[in-house]
Amino acid sequence: MKSIILAAAVLGAIAFGSAVHARDNVLLVIADDMGVEALGCYGIGRDTAPTPNIDALCGRGVVFENFWSQSTCSPTRATILTGRYGFRTGVGGPAGGANPGIGLSEPSIFKLLGAHAVGRYDSAVIGKWHLSDQRNGGDDNPARMGVPHYAGFMRGGLRDYFSWRKVVNGRTERADRYATTEFVDDALRWLEPRKGKPWFLWLAMTAPHAPFHKPPEELLADEFKSLPDRPPGRDAREHYKAMINAMDTEIGRLLDGIGERELAKTNVIFIGDNGSPARVVGAPFTRRTAKDTLYEGGVRVPLVVAGPAVDGGGRTSKALVNSTDLFATILHMAGVDARGAVPAGIALDSVSFLPVLQSRAAEGSRAFMFTDKFGERRRRGFRGGNRQGGGAGARGPRATAGGGRTGGRPPSRHGRAIRDDRYKLIRFADGSEEFYDLRRDPFERRDLTASGLSGEAAERRQALLRHLSRLTASR
Repeated sequence: MKSIILAAAVLGAIAFGSAVHARDNVLLVIADDMGVEALGCYGIGRDTAPTPNIDALCGRGVVFENFWSQSTCSPTRATILTGRYGFRTGVGGPAGGANPGIGLSEPSIFKLLGAHAVGRYDSAVIGKWHLSDQRNGGDDNPARMGVPHYAGFMRGGLRDYFSWRKVVNGRTERADRYATTEFVDDALRWLEPRKGKPWFLWLAMTAPHAPFHKPPEELLADEFKSLPDRPPGRDAREHYKAMINAMDTEIGRLLDGIGERELAKTNVIFIGDNGSPARVVGAPFTRRTAKDTLYEGGVRVPLVVAGPAVDGGGRTSKALVNSTDLFATILHMAGVDARGAVPAGIALDSVSFLPVLQSRAAEGSRAFMFTDKFGERRRRGFRGGNRQGGGAGARGPRATAGGGRTGGRPPSRHGRAIRDDRYKLIRFADGSEEFYDLRRDPFERRDLTASGLSGEAAERRQALLRHLSRLTASR
């Protein structure tokens, strides 16, 4: 089998570094609002939903322990689509309002696949888009970004999981079925005539994003079947878990529908787009460190990869991986060198982590990771969201020297965060900072700046500041 794959690579793949399986499929599944504490195979959360199908991917794939997204959905999707940080694309918050979303001149993974992949790669997006508003093409934005086939919904969330506005290649229709089920049906319908041909499918679930509606009982484990249709009060944790459980059931149906033979040549990538919402976040994270913040509960999310690219599955990796890196990695899986394919003069932030999948010994190519948050509200002194860099916004809740945080939920937590293999620096738009030792304090209980820095910590902070300055000064 290895000799067959190697021969195919020699005959068909674009050679850049190690041999790649240039005709393997790629399935990217994005869970909406799901941090690492919500997935049992990470062993972090104490109250997780049953997810046997995702757990099976963990068991035969690579679980990345240090994967950073952006803190909300549109910015993360933009980094995957373009391989570029938010301050370059201008997408630092949810599309809509002051944020028009992704610019039509940006490179996209779909444009490059169509132009550079060896052999004809079919591709599609099914599910949530939330990357644009009417200023950037409206319902036609997926097509203008190079997506050959799109079926889903354009906005950030649904009002009702059982009745919603569906867009299919720019045309609008009504959908009256549970959204997660509808997405999987659409995916299977699109995949059926493509068996035996290489494809890339971006499947963006809206689950477990609010509203927290009980899924159909046939998708649920027994523990959730007696739930009311809606949470009776503010406590929506059980409904959130039920939605994750139902999503897992439908992921299992999708993988079964792909079939064993086709699945054997399919790299399956499962991620969360940002951390769990404050209303339902689980310990060890808190409402103040959840989605929409630069803390670990907002940006540390699941990344699990299983498939033919993985050598020696059932393992974890501590490699630093950023959501931008999915761009180069997926293209790498399709035999395309992202850096060679992106037009000259466009800065690319994406680094392929395919070597980590292919070798247990590989440690990853990143020395640091970066994420930013800006753009939901225009504030005095804030100039983020343009290609010249852009800033951030007001600072987050301050950690005290004894751990814990002062104050309530702040009105804005704009800023930038950067980390190396141990330390993390958050710089808020007002110039204030927080600094954490993630090796000793992975859930950010103690801000080291509160008691002063010395020795290695002080040196690492200076190194991170230099990285941050060079990065944000680049174009």
